[in-house]
Amino acid sequence: MTTQIRTLLDTPGNDVVGASAIWYWILWLCVSDCVPLLISLYRCFMIVLFRKTKWPSKSVFLSVALIETAHSVGLSIFVFQVLPNVGPLMGVLLMTAVALVPSIILTLFRAQRDGLRTGKTVIDVLAIGMQGSIFVWLYFYTANTEMIIWISASLVLISFGFWESVSDERFTTGVFGTISRAKQNLNSARYRTYTILNIWKICVSFGVMVYFGVTKYNLAIFFKPLSGLNNNVADESSTISHRDVYWSFFLQTISSFVGYIVAVFAVRTQIQIVGFTLPLVTSHLVSIVAVFLMSCLNTEDISHNFIHRIAVAGNECHPVGQFIGTFFISNYAWFSVFWFVSFLWIAGHIWFPNIEKLAKSSRIFCRPFYCNLLFAESLMLNRINDHILTDKFTAEEVMGSYLSLLSIDINKSQSFHDISSPLCDNHVTKGDKKPTKIFLCATMWHENENEMLNLLKSILRLDKDQSARRLAKTYFGKIDTDYYEFEAHILFDDAFEPTPEGDVINEFVVFFMDSLVKAIRNLNGVPVTELPFVKIPTPHGGRLEWTLPGDNRLTLHLKNKLFVRHRKRWSQVMYMYYLLAWKLKNEIQHDTPEHQHSIVQKTFILALDGDSNFRPRAVLQLVDLMKRDKKVGAACGRIHPIGTGPMVWYQKFEYATGHWFQKAAEHVFGCVLCSPGCFSLFRANAIMSPNVMSKYTVNATTPKEYLQCDQGEDRWLCTLMLKQGFRIEYCAASDAKTYSPESLHEFFNQRRRWMPSTIANNFDLIMDGKLFVAQNETFSWLYIAYQSALFCISLIAPSIVILLLTGACASAVPAFRRDKVYGIWKSLGLVGGPVVFYAIICLKAKREMQLQMASVLTVLYSIFMLLVGIGMTLVLSQSVFCAPGHFLVFSIMVPFVLAALAHPYEATCLPHMIWYWLSVPSMFVLLFIYAICNMHSVAWGTREKPQPEPEKEEPQIKSTQTKAPLFVKEGNAISDIDQLPAIQVHEKTEAVIKMGCDYAFQLMCCLYKTPDRDDIEEAAMQIRINQFEDRVDNLMHQLNIPLVERVETEATPKNQLKAKLSDVIAGSPRVKFVSPTAKPYERNNLLNPYWIEGKRLSGGELRVVSEEESVFWNELIEKYLKPLDKDDVQEAKVNALLVKLRNKSVIGLYTLNLLSIALIFFIQLNPAMQIPWILNTDMSFDVFGMVFFAVLHSCHVRTDDRDAIPPHGYFHVRYCRYQNFSR
Repeated sequence: MTTQIRTLLDTPGNDVVGASAIWYWILWLCVSDCVPLLISLYRCFMIVLFRKTKWPSKSVFLSVALIETAHSVGLSIFVFQVLPNVGPLMGVLLMTAVALVPSIILTLFRAQRDGLRTGKTVIDVLAIGMQGSIFVWLYFYTANTEMIIWISASLVLISFGFWESVSDERFTTGVFGTISRAKQNLNSARYRTYTILNIWKICVSFGVMVYFGVTKYNLAIFFKPLSGLNNNVADESSTISHRDVYWSFFLQTISSFVGYIVAVFAVRTQIQIVGFTLPLVTSHLVSIVAVFLMSCLNTEDISHNFIHRIAVAGNECHPVGQFIGTFFISNYAWFSVFWFVSFLWIAGHIWFPNIEKLAKSSRIFCRPFYCNLLFAESLMLNRINDHILTDKFTAEEVMGSYLSLLSIDINKSQSFHDISSPLCDNHVTKGDKKPTKIFLCATMWHENENEMLNLLKSILRLDKDQSARRLAKTYFGKIDTDYYEFEAHILFDDAFEPTPEGDVINEFVVFFMDSLVKAIRNLNGVPVTELPFVKIPTPHGGRLEWTLPGDNRLTLHLKNKLFVRHRKRWSQVMYMYYLLAWKLKNEIQHDTPEHQHSIVQKTFILALDGDSNFRPRAVLQLVDLMKRDKKVGAACGRIHPIGTGPMVWYQKFEYATGHWFQKAAEHVFGCVLCSPGCFSLFRANAIMSPNVMSKYTVNATTPKEYLQCDQGEDRWLCTLMLKQGFRIEYCAASDAKTYSPESLHEFFNQRRRWMPSTIANNFDLIMDGKLFVAQNETFSWLYIAYQSALFCISLIAPSIVILLLTGACASAVPAFRRDKVYGIWKSLGLVGGPVVFYAIICLKAKREMQLQMASVLTVLYSIFMLLVGIGMTLVLSQSVFCAPGHFLVFSIMVPFVLAALAHPYEATCLPHMIWYWLSVPSMFVLLFIYAICNMHSVAWGTREKPQPEPEKEEPQIKSTQTKAPLFVKEGNAISDIDQLPAIQVHEKTEAVIKMGCDYAFQLMCCLYKTPDRDDIEEAAMQIRINQFEDRVDNLMHQLNIPLVERVETEATPKNQLKAKLSDVIAGSPRVKFVSPTAKPYERNNLLNPYWIEGKRLSGGELRVVSEEESVFWNELIEKYLKPLDKDDVQEAKVNALLVKLRNKSVIGLYTLNLLSIALIFFIQLNPAMQIPWILNTDMSFDVFGMVFFAVLHSCHVRTDDRDAIPPHGYFHVRYCRYQNFSR
């Protein structure tokens, strides 16, 4: 395109050819960085608006402004003055002579660091000479002093813009230290700096363009193209049409932008050599060859296309041999070999990348934009040298922070404004060989076998993947940047059940052990019958340990609710302190501070639920996200609900749209507020922060704490991290599945916990907005305002849905539509009547009744929605095309369809939109009422184990005789015959009559058929065997011989019959013969608890915990986990406060929604609020409705005959449901 200016300059009478000036404008727009600067301005401005950014120091800002001004001036001179005079081929060759200043800076820094006699320093000096040979070339190339000045000035000024990539940050003193500190200050304030400098650079380039243009034309002719763009010919002195101009602008702009995106993608995905370095280096050579061929071929030899016309217009074509002799020898173009070789050396760091996956663009490039003209050269010189970054931590900071944080003594909260430690260090430790460590932690309670299998198969897949990576690294020497180590820890709540002899593991633990064997057998195809394990009694109950087939450890922590608190939050406290304050602390306490920093920065906790299903790839994607930014405290993936039934269909669409819109919006505008506990990766040093764990372990004493801490522990933990300054990221490529509630009752109970917790945390976010903005750089006041708007909308969501349904019903039902006066009121009564009835039920009836009524109303409202949908379809089909209703239907459906196309793996969720639409009244109105009216209940509500009904007493025929003691024994002996249980020998036994006279005799009359004689003889034999065993046990006690563990007899009906017969024959339950000198068999919870002798655990190896670990657990339990003593007075007080909070919330929210309904309803009935429809003046809609459409994507539309036409948008209140969709 610059050749067009050269043609213009060589054509006589140019001072009157005003149309030719259009090339100055085109070059300014698409070549001299105008478009890249506009893109960069938008990006920097949005980051300044929605992120906490800093201002640079005045000296740094002025210095950078001067450098960027010089760069813009030099680039504009090169575009408007140099390229039109030297031609396209020489212009391409000169593009590698723009590294003079970077070569000098690189040499000075390297000489200061490595010395003057190193080989690299010598080559650096040669590179300076090669770049400086441009002045020698100019001496031979031209005698025009003005041209020499223009070329020299442009190349030197351009090179000033590439100073950052060769400046070493590791210097702290002298001139080099000043440059390093200036660079670091600029990095921390880059977006504010370049928001201003981008505008300034555009103005500078525009000014230079105007200067050169006005120099050739007068002002009227130069600005004539702005008013004469309708001409067919862009340049009256050439055959270039406006279409050629537009195509050149389009191709240059789009190709540069796409090239920049591809370059960033190549670096982020760690294919820099193949996808970044080689293409950029070869692109320069390809450009030389392409322009050379175009210059050598005649126009008759190639097709007449606009690329050729623009590229070589005005250049005389010569044969190849003649052109080489004339150009490369006579014009001394062979100097370009020196420029190209020295440029490759100066930008040599692009051949040796050392960057993490998914790195931010600010971590890849120094400046937040690219150059259209010097595209390849700017990207190579703008690429950050990964080997000259420095870490900002000292040995004292590391030693004083990590070892103190890895302790259970963190009970004092620090001021949020006084936190300054390497916890938020955003730099990568160099030379680090320590692998990533992942602690996989899951919580279980009453999961079924299928849910357990999901989790166990996921763990085994991770075990298999890690084993394969370890073997490849060990035996084949493979360098794996994704290599990791992991341990799996599962905490089982309420894992024991009491028996008369002692606590034993419950049925769910047995299910888990069976499921583990089954998962190994199914996943690996190995016929495994039993996996060896170790059983270890602990102060909190016990734990079982397995070594998985991939040689990784799986630990099952069994919690006894008599020793430690149950529920998920306290399980998380257990594993966080155990893994970090015990295991990690013991691992790093003897290491150097640098190694401590490395280990802690690469330690993560993967939080899971007991039914999570994921792949190793999903975990590694979260790890990559954490590695790229050390300020990310947690990362979550995309959750896919699994199960069967309409309730699961609803949740599939809800989760999909929640991730498509809500999570993505939070990620862009600020950061994600909640990282779900079913699949999230947490950074170890984020959890270790004092203001996180010290507050997460508080006991809930107020109603707000019960709602915020106990009902939504995942959101509460994330809120604490956000207050501490950490960021929560969302990774759309990381997928996990989890079982979702399949019944309406279970779903309502789940959301009953989530909704009040989300409201409480959002209220806390709004009230503490100043703290969030001050402490967390991802929060801004605009983001707080955005969350405040969503919060307010969520509170009035029921009223909005009721109004939208009212309008839809009034339009769809013919009887209501014909009644112009009372039709809308009848519709309101039909829609709102059941809602009022259900609100009363939720305040007065029991919860089971509330859920049953919700089920009935859900079915009725679904039928109602179906009929309304059919009616609305008929109404819209009869209305004029492009009516407001059609427009709103289109605007609602298109976002969903586009989002589904952008997520093809989740496109199957789109059909579930039908059931989502049918369920809107239930989920946005009934569920809201149920959750608010039951917010005083702190029960978990899901996976509750049904309590067994008390057994009915069996009828007995009692004797009327005076009861006399039969016999007396010490200890646990029965002292009265009536304490003997009524024995049922057979199923048809009704009762037993017992009679006795002191020690003389005893008579038992059983009302049943006579038992088999064999059973009686066998029972008598069993009595003698038991007596013999008792004597043997007594003798072994006296000789201090360990007792042999006895195998318990299986409790079959026949064995129970024999035991009862034995008691009948013996006259009493079995009495153990104990010598007066023998000591009873004592139990120790850390040595020989009763549960380790269970049949299912009989084959495991028994180990005991170390004394140090026992002390650790005792301290932890005493400090945080000790079960709270039951205080009826305190419980009654808390319940009263919760009920009081519930009543206030119900009154406030009911009043707010009623006022909202009244306000919107009466405003929409006012004809003065109608404005004409832009596409059809005969139609109108109300202003207030359009405001709600803009916010809620819904509107109440009217036609000229005042018939309400809702837009089908009534079923889509996307922004109202964020309190429904949370984890």
